[in-house]
Amino acid sequence: MLKVSLRFCVISSSLALLIMGCSNDDTTPDLGSGHSDAGSASDTQSFYACDTPGEICNAHDNCAIDPVCGDDLRCRPMGYQDCSDDLACTEDTCGGLGSCENTPQLGFCVIRVRQDGKTTSQCFSDGELDPQDPCRFCDAEADPKGWSDRNGGACDDGNPCTKGDYCQDGLCRGTDYSEKCDDALFCTIDCDGEGGCKTELDRDSCLIDDACHRRDDPGPTGCETCDPDESTSSWTPLGRVCLIDGTCKQPGVLITGGCAECDPEANATGWTMKVSDKCLIDGLCVAKGDQDSLGCNQCSPDDDAHAWTPLSGRCSIDGKCYETGEANPKADCTECDPVANPKGWTVSADNSGCFIDGACWQADDATVDDCDSCQPSVDKYAWSPMAGRCKIWGTCHDDSDDDATGCMSCATGVSTSTWTAKAGVTQSEEGFEQSSSLPAGWTETHEDVDHQVKWRLSDKVATSGTTSLHYGNATAESYDTAGRANGGRITLGQVVLPAEKSAALSFNLWLDVETQADFDVLVVEVDGKVVWHKKQLPSTIYKSWVQQVVDLSAYAGKTVEISFFFHTMDHNSNNWSGVFLDDVALLTDC
Repeated sequence: MLKVSLRFCVISSSLALLIMGCSNDDTTPDLGSGHSDAGSASDTQSFYACDTPGEICNAHDNCAIDPVCGDDLRCRPMGYQDCSDDLACTEDTCGGLGSCENTPQLGFCVIRVRQDGKTTSQCFSDGELDPQDPCRFCDAEADPKGWSDRNGGACDDGNPCTKGDYCQDGLCRGTDYSEKCDDALFCTIDCDGEGGCKTELDRDSCLIDDACHRRDDPGPTGCETCDPDESTSSWTPLGRVCLIDGTCKQPGVLITGGCAECDPEANATGWTMKVSDKCLIDGLCVAKGDQDSLGCNQCSPDDDAHAWTPLSGRCSIDGKCYETGEANPKADCTECDPVANPKGWTVSADNSGCFIDGACWQADDATVDDCDSCQPSVDKYAWSPMAGRCKIWGTCHDDSDDDATGCMSCATGVSTSTWTAKAGVTQSEEGFEQSSSLPAGWTETHEDVDHQVKWRLSDKVATSGTTSLHYGNATAESYDTAGRANGGRITLGQVVLPAEKSAALSFNLWLDVETQADFDVLVVEVDGKVVWHKKQLPSTIYKSWVQQVVDLSAYAGKTVEISFFFHTMDHNSNNWSGVFLDDVALLTDC
């Protein structure tokens, strides 16, 4: 095809005002692709015959723009209109006089939708749902250029207190069951959307003393406010004032005696010392060197500006003053020894027994379960395990006794307070000491969009070495994500458990989370099935290391995926330090 140079201009004809290509010479305009009669300028069969040169003629093509009869008596258009809408599902034709027809093909709808701030026409197949409203769909037969109302099919009306939501006449409807769950608190979400009840605080409210408050509502003293980002269950002190003992204080206000002041920048919930020669004890200013009413303690700001310091040669115990060497009137095996302990009783140097739970015991005196005894050489102030015995989780075991899985036993030569892997058992243990990143094969996922609260290595607490695995924030002492629940999973990867053998998972655990079973949930899962749950632990063991052993014998002969999963379940009361794991061991061939 002969291509020619064109320039574009706007001309007026007796038919229409069109944007068209005007030839800058006497050559024929390129007919372009998409026309059945396209051809070269020398192909006179490409143009229809006409009668009068220079006059408007009939090009027999609705896409032709301003056809003019040429000197060769051939009707030549000045250009051709492009009616393509760039949609694969339409038949595009010229309607003449500058009009276009874009007809949806059979089985398709062409509908204008708004996306990313722009409105464009898009193709949808017959039956396809509106991506922004599941109760509308493409019905190509009824209306190929618009959405049709849908009857039937699931949807979500956005109301958690309706269930069984379905489409009817283009609207999403559900069965209301709000009365069943209503707790009369406007700040709580009471329904789970499936017919069940729950109590979840909305993200912009506080529930304090069983009363709802909106964000920024003032507290009873005017010195505090509802700030859900800080706490949803208690008032948050305002930064510009101090809330001390339930009373609001302005910056610079002095306590009676003048030794301390309200300094919100330093302490918004207590007094800040202003002088160095006084003590603030029980809300009173005490001069340096002043003694208490017992004559046993004095104000010593260099030692402790907020508590009494025992005088030299004296002990202050249980609200009474004792001289050096004075015996405990309730337990004569102890005496006042200010050097060893000025605030408690010390076992006398000439006594060969123990002082435990406020009573004196002779060496080798045993507990009622015959598991612990007084062993002064080990500890004069606590029971010590007897030779050949372990005390694990408050239960006494003889040396070599097996645990419930058969993979571990009491081995007093190794530990008297935890289970030890039996000889011959294959043990793969991870103490998290070898690297600054997760162990090879371990993977972590989390929900925090800021990527701050998740599973990571930590040096805050550990049972062996200095490092453990922590779920929480690396810098803050919490796992709170303001206004949002959060959770994360740490997976050990694929593990092969030998057939016809017992297997177990052992790990050391430190928990500092909510004690309720249904919140701040920690579980161990095997192939997605829960095999251990936090609720198995009494809250009395929280904030201390405790060993857990999970039986995996039911999965013998299988390749499984083992993971730890933690989830807050709500956004309330998440200002705890979190979950710590250490010495995670897989025991096989038991």
